[in-house]
Amino acid sequence: MLLEVLGKPAGFDSTDCKERLHPMLSGPETSKESYADRFPKGVLDSAQKKQIVRLRQLLSNE
Repeated sequence: MLLEVLGKPAGFDSTDCKERLHPMLSGPETSKESYADRFPKGVLDSAQKKQIVRLRQLLSNE
């Protein structure tokens, strides 16, 4: 899902997705700070993936 938010194709399985996403991160994949550069608020706000849209709704009490 995170790859799709970035406009990249998702992998075939979780291992493939991790191999594609982890090199894009600024640090360890277990650190939330590693995702900040790739997934700023503007990127997440513009994402149309239904799971991200629903997450935004839940976080804003809509």
